[in-house]
Amino acid sequence: MAISSETPRGDYNLEQRIGRGGMAQVFRAVHRSTGRVVALKVIHYGTSLEDLKTFKLRFAQEAKLIASLEHLHIVPIYDYGIADDGVAHIAMRLLPRSLHDHMKTRRLPLPDVWAIFAQIADGISYAHQRGVVHRDIKPSNILLDETDNAYVTDFGLAKLLEASLRLTQTGVIVGAPAYAAPEQIADKPTDRRSDIYSLGVLIYHMLAGEHPFARAGVDFVRLMHMKLHDPFPILTLDNERIAHHANQVIARAVALDPAARFESVDKLKDSLRDALQIIDTPITVSDPLKTREAHAITGAGAPKRSKLPKHTGTILRVTLFTLMGCGVGILLYTRIVMYLLPLQLTIERGEPVRAADYPGISVDAFQTRLRLLVNGSFVAYIACSLDSEFAAIMARDIDQGLDNYNIPVRVYDPAMNAQTQASMIRTALHDGAAGFIICPLEESEIASALRAVNEHRRALLLLAPLQGDYHAVSMDSHNDALAVQAGLLAGEYIIAQGLIPGNVVLVTMQSPSGVAQRGNGMLAGLAERAPNARIAAVYDHVPNAEIDDEFTQRILDAQLSFDVVLTVHDTLAFGVIDALSDARIADDRVGIFSIGSETPAQAYIEAGRYLRASVSADRDGLASAVVNVMLRMLHDVPVPERVESHMLGVVTSQGVR
Repeated sequence: MAISSETPRGDYNLEQRIGRGGMAQVFRAVHRSTGRVVALKVIHYGTSLEDLKTFKLRFAQEAKLIASLEHLHIVPIYDYGIADDGVAHIAMRLLPRSLHDHMKTRRLPLPDVWAIFAQIADGISYAHQRGVVHRDIKPSNILLDETDNAYVTDFGLAKLLEASLRLTQTGVIVGAPAYAAPEQIADKPTDRRSDIYSLGVLIYHMLAGEHPFARAGVDFVRLMHMKLHDPFPILTLDNERIAHHANQVIARAVALDPAARFESVDKLKDSLRDALQIIDTPITVSDPLKTREAHAITGAGAPKRSKLPKHTGTILRVTLFTLMGCGVGILLYTRIVMYLLPLQLTIERGEPVRAADYPGISVDAFQTRLRLLVNGSFVAYIACSLDSEFAAIMARDIDQGLDNYNIPVRVYDPAMNAQTQASMIRTALHDGAAGFIICPLEESEIASALRAVNEHRRALLLLAPLQGDYHAVSMDSHNDALAVQAGLLAGEYIIAQGLIPGNVVLVTMQSPSGVAQRGNGMLAGLAERAPNARIAAVYDHVPNAEIDDEFTQRILDAQLSFDVVLTVHDTLAFGVIDALSDARIADDRVGIFSIGSETPAQAYIEAGRYLRASVSADRDGLASAVVNVMLRMLHDVPVPERVESHMLGVVTSQGVR
């Protein structure tokens, strides 16, 4: 096909147009210097020259914010830009098809609806927590990979398009009309509740097989009348009880009044889980490789799924004996069969090994695949939670790192629930996982599941040391070192600002993982720099609960005077910032010190809004070490019992250091 001369060239070779819309085209393209294959969206804004400078600035600001969204179920953006003629481009991950394509010829079964929607909701919720509203949720903006994992794309594109159109015309509806919220159609302000409306329409479409306004066809006026004046269509399913509860969920999500809708995507997701009667227990089946039929989707996010052909082991054995019978020889047989033996899992006790000093391993993807065919079909990455940028990036990097060796990964999100995590470990074991990478929650809840992994001789890598004696490798990322560093920075701030002795509030988390131990480390660092600092209060946060009224009552209403707040995670810092802002406390009155260095944290630091510093481990180095260790275990290369990570990165504001 011919590529238009208006499309951005320079850094990309455009191979094929794979999609087009009213003002945009999507190309399969290759980045010239890196060779990366991308989906390149080319947007013709057509902004007048006198407005171009303003629009280019707006585009750069919005695109930078969108590109900062790092989540397992959000399509990553690699590059963006806008030319002098108003033609913009966004380069993103190339995925094979959309949810729209997927639903063209089928009505999705309930487990598939839940699995896909849970992943969409996690991505949208993550964006909302960072102040980004999608504004154009529809099946064509949900992309799927080869194993039906969902990824949300085109975040903020509707807002960028809307900004461009408003420079040149009025009365333009941005977003797909069938999915757009009434306030979008009326050109009124939109917020995250507008996305919740679109998600409600999407739920109906996924369950019914068509969107609720399909009878309007291409008649836009009729569609608007149906949307604004007619009762919302009633969903019918074979299971009348599930249909009844699903209709209640959808009705609340698509309420005409935004105030009557779910207040958050997470609450919509929880309600849909209950309506669809999704359970948290494994279901026994005859074939453990049939992932969807093998278990109900559990926790806050569906596991990443992968497929392995049936009878692969039998086919391999027949092929091997056929090759030998044809005279290929003993050498080939010996080379292959050595990779078909059960894992020995040699774990060496002794002094910990530094991750930075740990040598890599050279493996053949063919050998790796043979290993998996006998010892399991995938590696299970069972997180503590995926609600933070750090956790999402870690999951993505581990997934991509193992994918380089043709190793499928399924990602599980127990949402900080230890019982759910134990169930997920057993489910992954039942489904044939060859290896486990686990961010351990409460040990007493997951201990028996970990021992079951040992009994089945599966590779086990723990992302934090535990007390029990398990046949596993433990990664020690030294949360105490991160915490001490944050405390030291807080002490330096107290001294530099003349706040001696300094009144400090500590906000920690009720979590059995290493995060919970950070509070002591932060206090130790603080005591080293500002030994006379006074701890005014300690707020013990419950995971997944919002810091708002309770924090305000315990800290502000008690009339405690404080200069510094220490938080053991950036997500807690964001809640504290909201509480302080609502209480109208000046942002230069209190200094917050945290751990995580997430993108919003960096923005708060740069803007001088409460947050003064945030400390983080080297995510890339940690993910690389995890991949390296798991590769060694899957190939029966001896591994040390403990691998240490001493990689710190510090984000600070002026005046701290």
